[in-house]
Amino acid sequence: MKASQRATKGITLIEIMVAIFILMLFLSAVFMAVMSMQKQYESEVVRRTALLRMQSCLDIMQRDCRESGAGLVRVVSFNDTAFTTTTQNLILMPSARNITTGNFVSTNAAPVWQALIIYAPYFNTSSREGEIRRYVMTGAPAQYFALASVITVTVNATNIVLDGVNVARDGTRVEQEFQVGYMQVCNNKVEYFTAVSNANPPTVSASIRCRGDLQKIINMDMNTGFKGRN
Repeated sequence: MKASQRATKGITLIEIMVAIFILMLFLSAVFMAVMSMQKQYESEVVRRTALLRMQSCLDIMQRDCRESGAGLVRVVSFNDTAFTTTTQNLILMPSARNITTGNFVSTNAAPVWQALIIYAPYFNTSSREGEIRRYVMTGAPAQYFALASVITVTVNATNIVLDGVNVARDGTRVEQEFQVGYMQVCNNKVEYFTAVSNANPPTVSASIRCRGDLQKIINMDMNTGFKGRN
């Protein structure tokens, strides 16, 4: 009789509760591991997207610099309190491409300048994200297309002012926008754009850096067309 009772003995309530608790611990560990992997994946996607945006911007900038004149690529520094790093650069250069057809215009193998191209950082308050904006401006003052000319560029919260001629920073004349902020913390995206242009020898370097230690750099020799990037 005692042997029969031992054979038919079931699982106690305490044993069931312990088993459920262990199962919950296991499932919680699995869930946390899956969530961590998901966050890492999403972070890597955002990171790679930011790098691609930066590279796209610098590739187009390289083309514009190569098509411009040696000594005519100019860099201007200004302060913008919208960015964590307040000192920013903009880079401007003449372009001989017709803005309607996209064709390169020249006479006797010499470029005929059609417009002024400006790359400048802008902080988009709606997306809370830094951008590099490419402006194409016709009707720029003549001195911007001449070597060794004295030019005046000032930047305020709303305009880039070229010797009295305004280019609206808010997007009214934007040709292209490159969103380059890398999100580490929600609503805290920043970028820093810096450039250096030398007339002798004619070289151009540019760098875009984002939060999260993301950076893309180009270095170009205007004489040889050699360019490097990382």
